[in-house]
Amino acid sequence: MAVQNPGCPRLTACGSFPTIDHRENRIPIPILLLTLRQISVIHRHLRIERIDLMLRKIALATVLALSLGTMATAQDTAQDYDWRAILEQSVKVQMKIDAGYEVSKERVVPLHFTMGVPFSKGSLTTRTRFPKQRGNLGELQFLSPDGTLLEYVTFSTGTISGDTTDERLKRLFVLIDEQVYPSLTPPPEAKILGGRITEVSGHPAVEFMSLFADPARGPVAARIVGVIAPNRTDVVIFVQQTMRDKMALAGPDELARTFGGAMLSSLTFQAYRDASGALIDF
Repeated sequence: MAVQNPGCPRLTACGSFPTIDHRENRIPIPILLLTLRQISVIHRHLRIERIDLMLRKIALATVLALSLGTMATAQDTAQDYDWRAILEQSVKVQMKIDAGYEVSKERVVPLHFTMGVPFSKGSLTTRTRFPKQRGNLGELQFLSPDGTLLEYVTFSTGTISGDTTDERLKRLFVLIDEQVYPSLTPPPEAKILGGRITEVSGHPAVEFMSLFADPARGPVAARIVGVIAPNRTDVVIFVQQTMRDKMALAGPDELARTFGGAMLSSLTFQAYRDASGALIDF
């Protein structure tokens, strides 16, 4: 049974649900394509004991939100660029967040993990940036050969408390809803599809989606996924912004199968740091 709390969205049980109730500046919209497992949202003022999130704000200017149906209408690049075939044929290069990363970037991270990054010479341009000392752990752009931005990805880490998986997922949803999503500076007109419990590589996760439009690049689908590591405390926060028209997305579920989606699906946790800072293998 869904639980409703002041100031938080109401998310229903398994299956599809007709609407989500948002805060007063958010617009209830129909959900037709999302299959949900139950998530009950706790009060927005729950204390999250330690948050390592250092997300750089992404300025997208003033935009006009578009309907869910726009995800299926694509022009220009999408007609000539078969990203699905290119992704299938691409080479997945292992990106390692490990001891070597810590030395080169002059920072200590609470989690060591890997993800496979799609590369395809001549068909896909993959640009990467790994800031030193602070900020996101990594930032990636996926572009078509003519330089059209298709997808922008950032990822970082955080820490969540809770005695049970259910409680940790509730707190993770609140973290995404109240801190990570606002860091994207979405316009008031943005349409929030809501959140759902899912799994990434067998690990419990929360997925959050929103639709808006960039006046320079067109419709955008934002997907934020928080994945809880096996130590049940540390999380990876993955933020994916996909150019909907350029990618000719059929619906929200296809966000998990884009360049960024394929990257996240390959997430493999390797080690974590305990309270003393010592590195412990999973």
